[in-house]
Amino acid sequence: MMSAPSMSTVTAAPPASAATLRPPTWRGRFANWVPEFLVVTIFVLVQINGIRHGGFAGQDFEIHTQWLQEAADHPWQFLTENQSNALARTNPPLYHLLAAVAAAVGPLSAERNVAVFNLLAGLAGLLLLMATARMWIASAPIRAALYLFLAFLPVFCIHTLVTAADVLTMPAGGLILLGTSRVLAEQGRAARSGMALIAGGTALGVLSKFTFSTVPLLMAALAGVLFVWRLLPGKRVIWLMIVAVGAPLLLTGAVWLRFHKTLDSHFNDLPSGNNFSLSDLLVIKAADWDLTEAIPYARRRNENSKQEERAPYPEMSKHPEQGYTFSLLERHRYSYPALLVNALFTDIMNVRQAGRTGMYFGPRSIQSQERMNLAIRSGWLFALLGLTTVIWALFGSLL
Repeated sequence: MMSAPSMSTVTAAPPASAATLRPPTWRGRFANWVPEFLVVTIFVLVQINGIRHGGFAGQDFEIHTQWLQEAADHPWQFLTENQSNALARTNPPLYHLLAAVAAAVGPLSAERNVAVFNLLAGLAGLLLLMATARMWIASAPIRAALYLFLAFLPVFCIHTLVTAADVLTMPAGGLILLGTSRVLAEQGRAARSGMALIAGGTALGVLSKFTFSTVPLLMAALAGVLFVWRLLPGKRVIWLMIVAVGAPLLLTGAVWLRFHKTLDSHFNDLPSGNNFSLSDLLVIKAADWDLTEAIPYARRRNENSKQEERAPYPEMSKHPEQGYTFSLLERHRYSYPALLVNALFTDIMNVRQAGRTGMYFGPRSIQSQERMNLAIRSGWLFALLGLTTVIWALFGSLL
């Protein structure tokens, strides 16, 4: 018969504290979501104000309006037929088909119904970015700083409101980022759902913008790195190649085969010499110092006197007058990185400026110019800090 263990051999488990057993309160749960709630609220209010003031009428608005009408009148033809006329579409048809439905069923005017659709698509992209950030960043203040930076970049505010296919790149990019994060950080069903999110985001992007055709190749490169460095199990890498690379690649091929004639008709007549050179893409140029001032797209340079216009800038049509050229369009004058900073941190086409009446480029006052000068200089600071951080992190991971 077994004897009971003596008291000296039995160690009682320490009692669980009340704090350990107590479930999180509603206040605790709410506090954890405060950054997301506040940023989303402010973002929606800013975009609604943009809708009220016509901020949805951006680049090529008249052409997009015509495409929306074509999509509403003949949706099947719009979806399936190539175009070879002067207004040939430069993007796949998904955005204009969805926006045409929104224009018809919403409670506002057709233009503002589309703007609300744009806002909802942009909001979906922002929420997906937030979900990705919550996977990697535990600190609420750091998350709030990231959200404020991303949500109120001029490029994000504009692309989530202006009528154009770029609207759908926000949720598409958000799906791809969230899916990639799940594949890298999660296990089991969550990792598999990540692959589905990548495939869905790529499909949405490819059906909206031809530039998303490179995403399957990027995913293939990522899968190769994960396999070579053995950062993921081999079986998961294989499934990643099938779901997130193979299936989207088939869709990409089908889209290109179907619509390449439309692209050919648009780009074949471009004059030669307009492309970026390798030095434009990689080398900072002396003229880039000009872009420490926020130069609008429509700033003109007199071809005879070489004088540049200064603020205040008037509204302007799509083409400069005879004897003038748009400063930012002068070939090989600025580097691509400098132009990118200018586009990211300023309202480069003056879409949201007071006094705009609907011309292609809006006006810009002296006060707005001063504010945008401050914005682009802080943008240069952010860009340089970001580049330094990436290089530091890269070398730190290799050492």
